[in-house]
Amino acid sequence: MLEAMEMILALAERFTKLEFIDFGGGFGIPYRPEQQEMDVNALGQQMTERFEKFCKEYGRPLSMKLEPGRYLVGPAGFLLLSVTNRKQTPEYQFVGTDSGFHHLVRPTMYGSYHRIWNASRMEDELETVAVVGNVCETGDFFSVDQGNIQRELPKTVVGDCLVIADAGAYGFSMSSQYNSRPRPAEVLVQDGQARLIRRTEHYADLLRTAQELN
Repeated sequence: MLEAMEMILALAERFTKLEFIDFGGGFGIPYRPEQQEMDVNALGQQMTERFEKFCKEYGRPLSMKLEPGRYLVGPAGFLLLSVTNRKQTPEYQFVGTDSGFHHLVRPTMYGSYHRIWNASRMEDELETVAVVGNVCETGDFFSVDQGNIQRELPKTVVGDCLVIADAGAYGFSMSSQYNSRPRPAEVLVQDGQARLIRRTEHYADLLRTAQELN
């Protein structure tokens, strides 16, 4: 982030009538268990000191703008799945769910890692499984990990609730109705209370904008 800031400042000094500089986003979050959360206070102090120095050299004060969307909402969102089936092949043990990449496309599109928990049995014996969605596509995996499609999870049974973490950013905003699959509800949990803020889509919603043909 500091390196990117230097690149932007090098361009900004060419303009004589600036009112603000927008340094954008790029604030990372710890997707993997071994990753550490960013020290926001330390970064903020360094960015402030550098920006104040720039403003002094520029000759007048400017406003600093940031776009920390993912940093704020990413860890706040969780995708809840129900285990619908299990399938054993000679190579893999598949755990099927009632969701898919139409709800969270990042693992399929980018190979992005998201932590997965079995909320129904957090402490049970571990097994190696591939967690998959219900869309008829070979890339519909939630358990992607640098080319590996398997993950260790407490042993699952049909009906268990799986939780995919850090789904608040680029989750619902990138969801779709692919293969005529409705999108899920969104529930806001605040101060220990849960309330529905977006209802589940129904199949009638998929046709709501269709026009009749005479």
